[in-house]
Amino acid sequence: MTEKKSSCRPVDDTTIIEHLNWQLDVNAALAELYKFLSSPETSIEEITHVILEQAKILTESEHGFVSIINPETRYIICPTLATMLKKECKMDGENQGIAFPPGKNGSYDGLWGYALNTHKPFYTNTPHTHPAALGVPQGHLALERFLAFPVMLGDELAGMIALANSGRDYTDRDLAAIQRLAEFFTLAIQRKRSADNLRISEDKFRKLFEVAIDGIVLADAQTNEILDCNTAICQLVEREKHDLIGKSQEILYPPPPTPTTGDRVPGFFCLTQNCEKDECKVVETQVITLSGKIKEVAIKANLLELGGKKVLQEMFRDITEKKQAGKDLEKYREHLEELVKERTAELAAANERLRQAQKMEAIGALAGGIAHDFNNILGVIIGYTELIMDETPAGSLPENNLNHILTAAHRAKDMVNKLLTFSRKIKEERRPVLFSDIIQDATKFLQSTIPTSIDISVALEENLSPLAANPTQLLQIILNICNNAIHAMSPEGGALKIELKEINHAGSDSLAPGKYQHLTISDTGHGMGPEILTRIFEPFFTSKKVGEGMGMGMAVVHGIVKGHRGEITVDSEPGKGARVHVYLPVAPKEE
Repeated sequence: MTEKKSSCRPVDDTTIIEHLNWQLDVNAALAELYKFLSSPETSIEEITHVILEQAKILTESEHGFVSIINPETRYIICPTLATMLKKECKMDGENQGIAFPPGKNGSYDGLWGYALNTHKPFYTNTPHTHPAALGVPQGHLALERFLAFPVMLGDELAGMIALANSGRDYTDRDLAAIQRLAEFFTLAIQRKRSADNLRISEDKFRKLFEVAIDGIVLADAQTNEILDCNTAICQLVEREKHDLIGKSQEILYPPPPTPTTGDRVPGFFCLTQNCEKDECKVVETQVITLSGKIKEVAIKANLLELGGKKVLQEMFRDITEKKQAGKDLEKYREHLEELVKERTAELAAANERLRQAQKMEAIGALAGGIAHDFNNILGVIIGYTELIMDETPAGSLPENNLNHILTAAHRAKDMVNKLLTFSRKIKEERRPVLFSDIIQDATKFLQSTIPTSIDISVALEENLSPLAANPTQLLQIILNICNNAIHAMSPEGGALKIELKEINHAGSDSLAPGKYQHLTISDTGHGMGPEILTRIFEPFFTSKKVGEGMGMGMAVVHGIVKGHRGEITVDSEPGKGARVHVYLPVAPKEE
């Protein structure tokens, strides 16, 4: 067996001329390889063919192959293997090469497997006697001589150059020549892997770039020209890519209302300033669509260097809906504040009504208690006065004095009855009454007693239902309210208007829902301010001069209305007259 392992001797023991000729041949082969290797369009498969041809020339070999090893599967991929096989073994034209897997134990079989397993180059001029020889299958070419050189990337097995059947014996000089070719093959494999990794990275970047939810723009930092953009930014501004790429990125922004520094829009100017200061801040601004629609966006940008060029990478996020939601929330907050103010005012008014009702209830209870006790005293005074008068001569001075006492006592008794009415503690006789009839009777009485400078008008709705009420007390309501109105208009005069209609009341704090008759008595008098309105129903409170009234009129009216489960309110302003509203429940219909 003749086998030579690599001693890597640079030259054989030949003449200097032979050695120089060999060096020229090697350098020519390397130059040819370099031409292919330096071209970025050359594929790894094409390089394997060139390496094989140069290797065959340098070693005077008839056959050979150049293989690549897949780093993941460790399969041997042989784009050039078919040149070693006979016609019946050739590859399908659609394939790029034949692949051979390693054995079950991870090693490779045969002579070429020996070089791969040992990671060392070798040659043999008697291959059939080599321990790794397995023979050749039927139809395969016969191996007369064999040379194999494993291609390494550091400690990793990356490929192999194999040659067979030289017209002479292989020598160490052949291994040295193939070693030079293997070095170029190593560079080619490194370039291919780098190109594959770069392509994979570019594919990943492009996919991420295109599927990103946010709009992305790459622009020249010096000229502001858009170099690239993704689908999201095109959708955001309603433009196609070809409408954006190559244009100034100011096409994305609405024109400024006033000239700005460098004729740039405020948001864009702020963005570029941040990048110039190496600050990666979020800027909120606006972009404009092709149709002229303005959208709110948040932009974050940073400065990159790509291919020796400074590039702005900008990410656009549509915050139009977020901004609108903020505005809607602000409006809703303002609306809530208004509702809170209104509700607070309503609660304050309700509390004031409650306070007033409680005060009136307390005054009524006090007035009722005093009235009952005072009534008992007056009963004694009137009784004994009448007994004395029976024994006093008629027409005498004592009788005259007793008459004054009796008159004053009866006036006091009348006042007590008014207090009892206010406090709702007297027994009331109620029956179905037409309020409109009582108003007409009261109007006739008033027209005969009031000054001619006051005009009275009456508007009564027809077919009104009866009220379950005390007719005398209803008359008191009309006369007391009208007397106050007449006093407010004297002596200048004015207009007194009495209206009555039937309504369905939705209910309030003091009224149950149901059908009511609404009495409105309005005048054109001097009116009242809030300081008087808050006390108008208090007994003995009056704004009249001394001797013009006792302040019991409206207190009595209030007591009568409340006693009939109704409600009375007054609205007035100084100089604008007054309007008194009385609500009395309609008598339920008999079934």
